Amino acid sequence: MADSDWSSDVCSSDLEAIERGIAEGSLSVAMSPAATAETLYSLWLGASLRAKIRHSLAPLTSALESIELLLRPPQP
Repeated sequence: MADSDWSSDVCSSDLEAIERGIAEGSLSVAMSPAATAETLYSLWLGASLRAKIRHSLAPLTSALESIELLLRPPQP
């Protein structure tokens, strides 16, 4: 499987999960579900690369904090 196929599969899985969370009422996103899925993938990919280069978990921690801001429960 080529990298582009793998990344497409990851984004598709993320997109399905985001759409399911929105439909269930357990998730709220500011961007479109597709844009959110792409952003999550890019954030995690960049953070994992930076973590390997820096030999540090800090980029992953920062990415997780950003992901938590992107994927929020709906406001009452």
